[in-house]
Amino acid sequence: MQLILSLPAQNVTHWLKPDSLQADNKSDAMKTAPTHFSRSLLVAAATFAIVANGLMAADRETKADSVLFKESKISAHADGRDFLPTNTVVLPNEVKVLTNGVFTVGKGRERQLKAGQGIDSAGMLASPDGTLVPVIDHLVMLNGRLNLVKDGQAQALSREYKLADGTVLQPEGTMRGADGLTRRLLDGQVFKLDGSALDSLDTVTRIKGEIILQKDGARITLKSGQVMRMSDGTKVGGDGTLTKPDGSKTTIREGQVLRIEGVKGARP
Repeated sequence: MQLILSLPAQNVTHWLKPDSLQADNKSDAMKTAPTHFSRSLLVAAATFAIVANGLMAADRETKADSVLFKESKISAHADGRDFLPTNTVVLPNEVKVLTNGVFTVGKGRERQLKAGQGIDSAGMLASPDGTLVPVIDHLVMLNGRLNLVKDGQAQALSREYKLADGTVLQPEGTMRGADGLTRRLLDGQVFKLDGSALDSLDTVTRIKGEIILQKDGARITLKSGQVMRMSDGTKVGGDGTLTKPDGSKTTIREGQVLRIEGVKGARP
């Protein structure tokens, strides 16, 4: 009588292996286990480092409403007080300012603040000469021509420009909206690249006795006896007297910069 023993193939293979081979397999497994464990530790450590660096970077940033660059350093304003920051200052509109006056907007290129310049909570860059411009990328109508301003550099358009909302702007200042109607832009009107409009601001300042205006994007020096009517109805005289729409008067001082409502950003 012949006895036939049936075993699963994998068990037969294991049963037929010499003891030395089985020992080698155990040894290989023991060598491999620490390797996988080490790799897991490295991945975990790298992940922790990335998260920690992100948290530390956030800790190194200080939120503020505005900054002013003076004497090669910035002062910041927040919660009703002025202070000298020791780390990066974060302003609204994705503006970040380093302590040396270098600032960026979003993913734009680095720019350097000049002495006396400041950035406010509305994202406006103010200069001692009364110039006031948005720091964000935008389109502005100047002297009958449409200009594209990116990272603070203005360039007159040479071809039509399409905004994110579908509005098409022509270099000479005509605008065709989604309704198909064509309108004419006014000097000083400003648009974000997403299609939304910005209200512009005019300024009046006195520098070395001269009355200088920023009006509708242009810079104007008033002569003695000259009177200029601003967009909001305020009248500015060459002697520095301002007459407001309600009839009240004030006189601008040397170095003072007064902001006045400019061309409304609402589309005509």
